[in-house]
Amino acid sequence: VDYLQQLSMAIGGQSASQKNPIVEYYQEAYAGFEAMKEQIHADMVRNLLMGLVEVTPKGEIVTHFP
Repeated sequence: VDYLQQLSMAIGGQSASQKNPIVEYYQEAYAGFEAMKEQIHADMVRNLLMGLVEVTPKGEIVTHFP
């Protein structure tokens, strides 16, 4: 939410440069969303690969994540 508020303030100044501020806002917001998705994906893979898998005496598989 903070990112979108900062983006809104930054885009507001671009109306003087003959660009549509609404289009610029949506393009920048989408780019930020895509970057966030990529970061979440990278974090998920990292956490899965760093997980510890153990088998209990009952034969249950238990996974511990950092």
